[in-house]
Amino acid sequence: KVEGMDGPNKRKADGFYRLLADLKRNGCPVHGCGMQAHFNAAGTGNKRPPTPRMVKNQIRRLGHLGLSVNISEMDVRVMGLPRHLRSLAQIEIYRDILAAALTEPAFDGIWVWGVSDKHSWVPWFYRTGDTPLLLDASYARKPAYYAVREALLALTPGGSGLPWDGEDDMDPRTQQPWGSKWMQPEPAVEPSTGTNSQQQQQANGASKQPFAGDARPDWEIE
Repeated sequence: KVEGMDGPNKRKADGFYRLLADLKRNGCPVHGCGMQAHFNAAGTGNKRPPTPRMVKNQIRRLGHLGLSVNISEMDVRVMGLPRHLRSLAQIEIYRDILAAALTEPAFDGIWVWGVSDKHSWVPWFYRTGDTPLLLDASYARKPAYYAVREALLALTPGGSGLPWDGEDDMDPRTQQPWGSKWMQPEPAVEPSTGTNSQQQQQANGASKQPFAGDARPDWEIE
């Protein structure tokens, strides 16, 4: 993912920006770019969702290169959260990331990565019952659908206005840090053995580094 400028994916975000800046500087006819957004609401470390401010700032600096920017693949996994927090997290991520993006003139669209939870790639790939999209398995509208609608309607005449036009990570609705109700703390690190996730990888025989024939997507390789 390349959504955040100063979050857990800063190195990849900076690399993406430098690549596009270099292409433009050398006369390559690049006119736009897309940012994948396969978010895990329960993620920690480099899997933690970026804040709306991080997304906004990345779109802004890419726009300064003369590029149009879109969110090209968005879905929000929530199965790792306690049940009572799942809908809230999905609502806030969809609504507030989009609201922040819409404040930038370079932003030109969003593509949700699927229509219904029934046909999402997520349950198949992760072998979970996750529900990352805007419509449920029966094609009924979920609260996240109305959250996206709320962000879009804020732009219409008489709309409520967009809440994410600031330069910090405070939620203007609650005056609390964004995501504070559902975002998970970083796992404790044991100096002698490393992080809990490292222990689990070792127990499963998983490699942290990509290898020939590795089918894992890049956002799953630490």
